[in-house]
Amino acid sequence: MSERDLIRTLYKKGAITVTDTTDGPEIDCLLRNVIYDDVFLRNCVASAYRRTLDKIYHGRNSNTHKYSGSQRYNVIGMARSIAPIMGMLRCPIVTLLPETLETDHELIHGHIVPDSPHVIVDDVLRTGASILSTLAYWIRRRYLIDNIVVFTSTGQGGYELIKHAFPAITEEYLGVRRDIEIHVIAPHKKIIASLAT
Repeated sequence: MSERDLIRTLYKKGAITVTDTTDGPEIDCLLRNVIYDDVFLRNCVASAYRRTLDKIYHGRNSNTHKYSGSQRYNVIGMARSIAPIMGMLRCPIVTLLPETLETDHELIHGHIVPDSPHVIVDDVLRTGASILSTLAYWIRRRYLIDNIVVFTSTGQGGYELIKHAFPAITEEYLGVRRDIEIHVIAPHKKIIASLAT
């Protein structure tokens, strides 16, 4: 399924909502509305994440038919709502439930590759507060995180917050300022364009 068709299908199923406001269309996304009940859509969403991860870590011309990234990076899962697709990413997964953020109870699935980069995977980037909190948790424990992948962003300032705050977090805990890349599978403009045609 093309990304445009996936966006349109998720919209029809209620997983993507568009609200007209005085500042223009406002997007929100709740993938759990469909991925628990619809196996086909779950596979399509997981494929969209895999393609994005493959472009990040293997280059744009990689063959994504059979994903081979399991030894290149580790995934840090953010949202319980997308848990069904996490296991379909075929790579080591480190998860931390939000309510246990201040404990040392890490849930590790698969063999974590030492000294490999970690990528945070979430469904939607809103204000950025929860992702930033998770970043600080893992950076304090000296995990190398270089990318964030979300399905969509609501435009509530999360992107700007994380890009601004992340270098200070790495400087505090690692002694060096680092940047982080944020990848949005279905950006605001792409969603609006897909629904308009």
